[in-house]
Amino acid sequence: MPKQLLLHLGHDKTGSSYLQTVFASSSELLLNQGIFYPAYTCGVAKAIQGHISSGNIDQKDEVIEIALKAELDCPQAKRLLLSNEHLYYRLLNGSLDLRPCLESGYRISALLFIRDPVEHFFSGYSQLVKRGGETRDISALTSAYNTPADVIQVLRELDRLEVAVTVVNYSRHRDALLEKAAQWLEVSPSVLIDAKDAIVNRSLTHSESKLQKLFSEYFGKESSAFISDPLCNELPRVEPDIPEIPAKNLDQMLDNIRPAVQKVNSMISKSEHYQLESPKASHGPAESANSNYQFSEEQLEVLTQAISAAMERGRTAERTLSSLAARVIELRDLALEMEKRGDYSQALVLMQICKILRPNGPVINKKVQHYQRRLKI
Repeated sequence: MPKQLLLHLGHDKTGSSYLQTVFASSSELLLNQGIFYPAYTCGVAKAIQGHISSGNIDQKDEVIEIALKAELDCPQAKRLLLSNEHLYYRLLNGSLDLRPCLESGYRISALLFIRDPVEHFFSGYSQLVKRGGETRDISALTSAYNTPADVIQVLRELDRLEVAVTVVNYSRHRDALLEKAAQWLEVSPSVLIDAKDAIVNRSLTHSESKLQKLFSEYFGKESSAFISDPLCNELPRVEPDIPEIPAKNLDQMLDNIRPAVQKVNSMISKSEHYQLESPKASHGPAESANSNYQFSEEQLEVLTQAISAAMERGRTAERTLSSLAARVIELRDLALEMEKRGDYSQALVLMQICKILRPNGPVINKKVQHYQRRLKI
């Protein structure tokens, strides 16, 4: 019966996908240590494949319900491990209620990764471009960035709930995430199957970023399914570029977040302190209209295959709709036959299908309204 909850919170861009790959791949070994990492989402299968995932708990799941389910599914386990970055954001917005778990006797331990602000800002911007539909230049986002202030709020909430929290700075330990996770889990690092060969959720190159922004602008953020996702999943070892940002914008951002950075540093171990300056900071002019963009043969092949597959799915859907549309008259006549028999319910169902396929048909719309009146709908 798991009576300790282990919550890996993220936050974003701190190696969460990598650790979720480690946890998912090591689930049997973890269970031998009394730790249950359940596969309650499709994200676990994605993680095992080394792809971007969201952990093993859905973003709206109540932790107490998952804990009780885990007790039934794996009564021999003593600890339950859950991972999802949305746990962090739900703590931030107040929608994560851990009190039922505490009142039921669960002890809760949380693992929170942070990251030096400049690195985090750059990586977060790339993520917004990849999957969030962001089309603006990076300099437009500097004034809104203050993740350290959010971290303060999360730490205070965990303290209020008397939840033990371990804070690890990704920027200090990016090459030792497995060891840090093992230390928090109180297991030997050998219990966890390393996934160093699986580079998960990499950032974009300058050219990839521009292409995704253009597709997001003209097609929508759903285009990430055939632009960013296949590029990152199929070519994980492509070296991403660091976005360039005017020095004045970066300096303004650093001035804005400095008080929050100092406050976070006062709340955590010195070894995990934020550093405001980053060797990865890239000072330079914003993206210009005359920028040159380059793609390797591998990148072009991945893009061609992904876009072609998306186009084929569209053609298949179009052929299906055309086939159905060709049967509108047949379905309409069948509905009229049902009307003659007095079966207005069946007639309405058939005519509503006709309306979906031919929404502007005057006879179809008139009949739908007629049947609805007869059925008093």
